[in-house]
Amino acid sequence: MELKNGPVSVLRLISGSLQAANQAFGSVIVAIILVLLFCGLLTAIIFLSYFISPVLPVILQIPLSLAFTFIGLLFPMAIIQILAAKLEKTGMSASEALTSSIVPAFYSIISSLILSVPAMVVLFAACLSKSTLVIILVYAAIFFAYIPFMFLQPALVLRQQGPISAIKYAWEVGSAFYTRILLIFASIAAGILILCLGVFCVVKAAKPEWFDFLLNLSRVPNEMLPFYLGSSFASVSKPLLIAGAVIAAALYVFVFLVAEAFLTALFLNLDYSLRIGDSREMDSIEIPTAAQPVQQPVPATAAPKQVSVEQEAIHTESLDENTVRHLQQVYNPQEHLDRAIDQDEDRMPTILFDEDMMKQLAENEKQMRERKERAQQQEDDTPDSIKMSDKTL
Repeated sequence: MELKNGPVSVLRLISGSLQAANQAFGSVIVAIILVLLFCGLLTAIIFLSYFISPVLPVILQIPLSLAFTFIGLLFPMAIIQILAAKLEKTGMSASEALTSSIVPAFYSIISSLILSVPAMVVLFAACLSKSTLVIILVYAAIFFAYIPFMFLQPALVLRQQGPISAIKYAWEVGSAFYTRILLIFASIAAGILILCLGVFCVVKAAKPEWFDFLLNLSRVPNEMLPFYLGSSFASVSKPLLIAGAVIAAALYVFVFLVAEAFLTALFLNLDYSLRIGDSREMDSIEIPTAAQPVQQPVPATAAPKQVSVEQEAIHTESLDENTVRHLQQVYNPQEHLDRAIDQDEDRMPTILFDEDMMKQLAENEKQMRERKERAQQQEDDTPDSIKMSDKTL
């Protein structure tokens, strides 16, 4: 069963839960055996403490009671991990599930205490009113308000959330699909009611004595139930009783697994559906970046027509060089502007003269003129006898 591709129908969830419960049955039996061995070890400690000191069992009663309570929280979380592994086609052994559920079990205690505080305060205020109708309405309001928190344990053990973050996570998933959750459980309750009524009608018609037994069994108080069952099955042989007890226990475990698998599959499907919806909303939002400025619309008349010179050369083969150069400047102005800028950059830079530099240049020019005049005067004073004649011999 694919749980990551959006909402799944109730029938597919039920069929997938039955399949996951069937596949996880062996691992769950191993987990049950491990838990029973640990509980037997605690019971042996209590029994042996009587031989050490009569006061020791009283001292060990409180920590051992807490240990049994912790095991009661640890076991369902390990079952959730095993079932989730079967639903998502991954593998996990019973020992791995038990060891990885220790920390979430501690967190579950803290989360349960946090959630119980507002409920107890509201119930205490309702009890002060001494009105039966108010108390019933408050109970109903608390029940419907706490429906999203049925996903608290899956959020703790499957999403590795802390005590407070798991409460927020369960509320986020449950409140997003609140109406769907109500409809699913209402349809399941109606189906179970119809199935029970059908079974009772068939049993009453086929086996009236079985119907009377079941009817009397529903009326027996819980504390008298073992005596009633013992007296009812006194005539049955022990092998049949043992076989019936084993079958009843296996059926109870399987029904428990189906219920846990359905709750786990529903949580996974709703969680994946919520994440898919969030990712689609994020994908639909386009965030403009600074590297991509918003382009303003340009009118069609104002858009320059970029035509390459190679395309125009087909029509300008008969033109002279000046005309072709003019066309290049017109049809490709940016290239012409870049070329002009490069030519300007190749020129010699212009030197700016201040007043002191001008005086220095004037003085240098005056000195050069004086030297030139003195050289000319010395040339004029030279005798004619040493001058070479232009005449030839």
